[in-house]
Amino acid sequence: MKQVLSKLDTTLCVKPKFIASCIYMTRLFLFLLVFISKVSFGQFNNSISKITFQYDKGFYTFGKSGKYSISEIIELTKSPQYSIFEVTKYTRINKSFDSATNATSIDTILFNLPKTQLTIKQIEKLLVELNTSRDNFNSIFVTPFLKKPTKKEIYEIAKKCGLYWQFENDNMDKKDRKYLFRKIKNFNLLDTFLANNRPNLNYEYAVFDVWNNLTIRYISKSDSIEYHCQFFKLFGQPINKYINNDYSKKNLNLEINSCIKAILPKNSLISKAVNFNNLKKEYIKWYLEYNL
Repeated sequence: MKQVLSKLDTTLCVKPKFIASCIYMTRLFLFLLVFISKVSFGQFNNSISKITFQYDKGFYTFGKSGKYSISEIIELTKSPQYSIFEVTKYTRINKSFDSATNATSIDTILFNLPKTQLTIKQIEKLLVELNTSRDNFNSIFVTPFLKKPTKKEIYEIAKKCGLYWQFENDNMDKKDRKYLFRKIKNFNLLDTFLANNRPNLNYEYAVFDVWNNLTIRYISKSDSIEYHCQFFKLFGQPINKYINNDYSKKNLNLEINSCIKAILPKNSLISKAVNFNNLKKEYIKWYLEYNL
């Protein structure tokens, strides 16, 4: 009996030490993993020499004449003397097809911007967000960026979507109409709308004969990393990552849109494409269809 108790005492004494040792080793492993990741990330970040943003939007002509494509390229280059990036290229390319001559014409516009400098912190912020998934596809994050739609906007969108009849409903008086406008202007049920449009990272989406996408390229001495997004889905999410043309992962993170708008010229096509206010049309259409 004494021997059994002795063994139990020994076991009880050893077990807490063993658990403490396991916890210590686990923490050490996680620390080393994070440290190595940060070092690797920092090395790549320090080696970045150029960043390009390329936006392409268009459709297949099927032999019909007219403009069918527009592209925009904005290039940021790291200064060799200072820890800053500068906009060194800003072009817009329009493509048209002439069915009579079966020829494509290309019109290139070069923009001269005032000298624009971006800090390393701004570039690092974007790079961090591009590699991170965040739970921010919700009204708490989006609402501060939104401008309330005007009465005219709501009417115009309703007409384009074939839903103007909702405002001419015999059962809706002036007071009801005013109440409906107020709810839409205040983005009533926005969280429900966003939840319904949240991308599923387990699915891939394929679109044919039209394109509307953005590619962000980080170019270093040894690697090229690309991030692709398509604007057929709300806010161009999710973001697909490629390392040296090989698929790596995808992230869902609306902070990316915010970072891009902070970096690029306000009137650029890219800034307009990532704008959170682009949800207005789909939101108003959804609200009039399903919530009256």
